[in-house]
Amino acid sequence: MLEKILFMCIYQPDLDGSAYSNSEFVRGLSERGHTIEVIAQPCEGDAEYDQWSREVLGVDIHRVPIHLAYEGNPPSEEQLTIVQGFISDFLRSKSLSRDLPDTVVIGHDSWAWYEPIAHAHNLPVVQYLMGTPTRSILNGIYQTQKAAEYIHHVRSADHIITIADHFRDTMMNLGHPGDKITTIYSGLDFSLFCPGKKDLSLLKQLEIPENSQVIIHTSNHYSVKRVRDIVQSAANVIQQRDDVHYLILGEGPETDLIKEAIEASPYKNHFRMPGKVPHQEVPDYLRLGDIFILSSETEGLPRATLEAHACSLYVIMSDMPAGLECTGNGQMGTNYKTGNPEDLAEKTLQVLNMDQAELNETRQKGLNFVQQECLFENLLNKYENVLRGVHTKQQERYQQPIVVPEPVFQPLPAIIPA
Repeated sequence: MLEKILFMCIYQPDLDGSAYSNSEFVRGLSERGHTIEVIAQPCEGDAEYDQWSREVLGVDIHRVPIHLAYEGNPPSEEQLTIVQGFISDFLRSKSLSRDLPDTVVIGHDSWAWYEPIAHAHNLPVVQYLMGTPTRSILNGIYQTQKAAEYIHHVRSADHIITIADHFRDTMMNLGHPGDKITTIYSGLDFSLFCPGKKDLSLLKQLEIPENSQVIIHTSNHYSVKRVRDIVQSAANVIQQRDDVHYLILGEGPETDLIKEAIEASPYKNHFRMPGKVPHQEVPDYLRLGDIFILSSETEGLPRATLEAHACSLYVIMSDMPAGLECTGNGQMGTNYKTGNPEDLAEKTLQVLNMDQAELNETRQKGLNFVQQECLFENLLNKYENVLRGVHTKQQERYQQPIVVPEPVFQPLPAIIPA
């Protein structure tokens, strides 16, 4: 029976969506009686969080002694050597004490580099694909040889979990068997993220007039989020609809640049930036909104958009693969041309001027979608079944060493297949 699971991932829920998803699944599996350990990179406030995890969840966190490269870059030789050594020593110690995990979950794309270490200990590997570098590796963010190495490590997993169907299609196009790929979306807490009345006191605190049409964006403000496209598009929107206000949540590397763009706008008084909001308070802000915009050039399947659907906002997204999936190809929202603020402004005005019945019908479709696909307990069942499946297959071939083929270095497609 599957009991012990080792996660290798970005971990601590307030870091980003992928870290939050890992934390949720770790918590859920722990509550179901599995013994969980996590190997993760250092992050701010990790000591306090790790103590809480150990005392409340019974989960031990082991931090590698080095900060890892941004996932858009392959690890340096120094980083690779240090992290490989840390994981190898950890598993060697577990082997000597006869306490090896039953299964290893690589909980983020960027940890795929360490797949061979788990297989060297004859442990089955489940690879979870959530975003970078998978979402853009075929667009040239790695050199060809590094890209081929990375894809080899991903394909060497015994099973792949993808956060979105467009990732599933990508891996099948790269030759991974479809019966070894499972899509599991991010789970939502529908007691938090649900439709509701606007909090008028919060609206007043933000100094937004009650009769405003509020457009919301939330993200970690990385350049890939293209938040300044929203600011640029707003001029054309507000010029025609002066009842519109923009509420931009979050913070990150580009926050100051976003503030500069707002300051330079002739409509700067129509923007509010309250900063990073605790996750449990995000629904109160979302329910102030009428429209949610996600302007990214690339994503896995953004939790923020699913949460917006759950709060019954109308969703506008760029036409990247994740954007098309989140809107059901336009059935549950509206898509615009990625990186095109003029098209974003045009589509925003179309939604603002939309017939109320059509607006409500589209919102309801988005709400129905997440209520059907993102119930956490159902997703946890699916996740647990994948882990049990790979563990059972490993037990059947327990005496046979896993043979992983050598990577084949060959030219890669210029873009991720649709």
